[in-house]
Amino acid sequence: MPTLFADLAFALRQLVNHRVYAITAIVSMALGIAATAAVYSVLYGVLIDPYPYRDANHIALVNLYDKQGSEGDIPSPWPRSSSYARPSRSQR
Repeated sequence: MPTLFADLAFALRQLVNHRVYAITAIVSMALGIAATAAVYSVLYGVLIDPYPYRDANHIALVNLYDKQGSEGDIPSPWPRSSSYARPSRSQR
């Protein structure tokens, strides 16, 4: 434990003696932390934050079926659910 305090005292003396280096290191770390927080804030708002709708857990996916009950080749403005579905284990 005494060596830890001796090392901390030495580090403090060096930072006081070399103020430009200390200020550069502190400003660099502050800018890095601020940039990381800003990027995370944007990513959270865009990707992680829940949908801004009331009862967002009740949002539904609409599929169109023909008279026989299959999805067939019905023209639709929406992509088929299979086009963005997760591949099964056999397809990986």
